[in-house]
Amino acid sequence: MLKHFPSLTASWRGASSPFSLFLVGIVVGCGSSPPAGSSSTPQVIVTETSSNLFATAPAQGSAGPAKSDKAPAESNPAALADPVAKPDPPEALTPPPAMPEPFTKEELPVELSWNFLGAWPDFLIPWGSQDPDATKPVDDGLWVYRRPMAADASEFAVGFEVLPNLVGDFEITLDYRDFKSKAVATDWKIPRIDFSGVVFAADDDFSPMHVLGIAHRRQVDDSLKATATQGKKGPDGNQRWAFKQVVVSRDSGRLRLVRQKTWMFYQTAPPASEDWITIGTWQIDPGVFRSVGFGLRSEDLQGNGEAVLMKLNIRANATKSR
Repeated sequence: MLKHFPSLTASWRGASSPFSLFLVGIVVGCGSSPPAGSSSTPQVIVTETSSNLFATAPAQGSAGPAKSDKAPAESNPAALADPVAKPDPPEALTPPPAMPEPFTKEELPVELSWNFLGAWPDFLIPWGSQDPDATKPVDDGLWVYRRPMAADASEFAVGFEVLPNLVGDFEITLDYRDFKSKAVATDWKIPRIDFSGVVFAADDDFSPMHVLGIAHRRQVDDSLKATATQGKKGPDGNQRWAFKQVVVSRDSGRLRLVRQKTWMFYQTAPPASEDWITIGTWQIDPGVFRSVGFGLRSEDLQGNGEAVLMKLNIRANATKSR
């Protein structure tokens, strides 16, 4: 059983006014029908929009989704249900690298890992559900279950939060198997294996610049997609969202986030494979990466899902205590 940590609202002061991060795991356009093509040929959809709806990451000092303190109209994902496709913003017109360059051990000297067997390590805290039936040890990892009809925000996720902030370049990899789910909602709320967090300004650990996430999700039509979402804070304090996805044909695999200099790479691979597919790559600020949460999550109250988490591996240039 995962210990329960009450959800909190995380507030920071932006350039002109306070604003909140609402944990929604937003994926713009994720309700679209599966494009043609095989899982080995990425089919990319790019969508951008501007909104006060922030996405996906546990609040500082919290192990559960933070509830928005904004008016309902501002935190209504319906506003993003039918976005207008636009080209990437000017800074993203610089051709991104197709893949990150391999890191040396000297470049990423910090390594944190867990095979999901036994007690969780000191660098993690449980995130989400207090349901005694939400987790169960298995031979090769930890079975997690997001039940249908979750009662409140604390039930939206079953997973863990990374305690230290990550500084500089990093590489985070999550291995999992047998992802099963039943979606009822048709938008971003559907059950998913999810990795998300917040990148802060290089000169201000309390000014979030990017909200981002990578996920493996099953649509209501049973199609499977790996998705990447990244928001960038604009001058008005709103996040401008970019979204890409690839079709996959498996329910097990690996998700990886890599920051290398000024680029963030969102990648997926088959189980036990180094054949990485880059879902999306966007420019990113070099500030600390914090409020990193991962696991099985769904804001679709009637949806449900399960999976086995097998291995987490974090390599970083440095870490920083909160």
